[in-house]
Amino acid sequence: MYSHNLEKTVVLADPNDIESYLQPLNLSQNDLIRILERGLSGRYSTTQNHPVTSRGQYFYGEGVSAARDILTPKGFKRLSLRNVELTISETVAIYLCRGCDQTGLVHGYPESRMKKGDFTRELMGLIHNNHPGQGKLILDDNQLKLDLDLPEGEVVPLLPNKIGRDLWFLLYDFDELDEFNRVGIRAELSRPVSYNDKNVVNSFSTRLILDAHQPDPMVQGGETPQFTPDIDLDILKTG
Repeated sequence: MYSHNLEKTVVLADPNDIESYLQPLNLSQNDLIRILERGLSGRYSTTQNHPVTSRGQYFYGEGVSAARDILTPKGFKRLSLRNVELTISETVAIYLCRGCDQTGLVHGYPESRMKKGDFTRELMGLIHNNHPGQGKLILDDNQLKLDLDLPEGEVVPLLPNKIGRDLWFLLYDFDELDEFNRVGIRAELSRPVSYNDKNVVNSFSTRLILDAHQPDPMVQGGETPQFTPDIDLDILKTG
């Protein structure tokens, strides 16, 4: 039996601290920002003739593709398990996921925007908890069978999962800026812990708030996106 205090989420917002944290994961903030840029390029490739839901679908599809393209030179590869799309190395798994309006806020309490099914929750080793930030994380001996290192100290340890890797959500959310569908984006790389009765992922043990600069959308394909000629894309970081 193993227990660990869930009361304190580690939140890092200083770019230097985040870079230091990412280095052992063989990641950088630049990698993650480039992934989001590619996602935005997909979103901005839609026109007014696309279904409204296409913008989100294009962002996700291009973002997942970008994660695999950008991280392949670092030893990452794609892994698709029953529509759960992951980008994995020998030790790390990255899952692109839209979050709620608390995403990317230093003092926020982010959740996944969409609920997760039984297969996804079990695959990711998430625990059921309607009151995140309270009580202790308790794992039975059979939940520790993956032989992941459980560090001492204040940081919540890796949760055992069926992926067999250190799982991180690349969470993102948008702020609509104007009638031309321009958006600001908030994002973070966060380690998931639990889900609630609504099957929404509702807590993270470690949150790395990304300080995204202002990428321009990359137009792909031959069709001109429907937005104003002069694009100012605001990437938001809010405390």
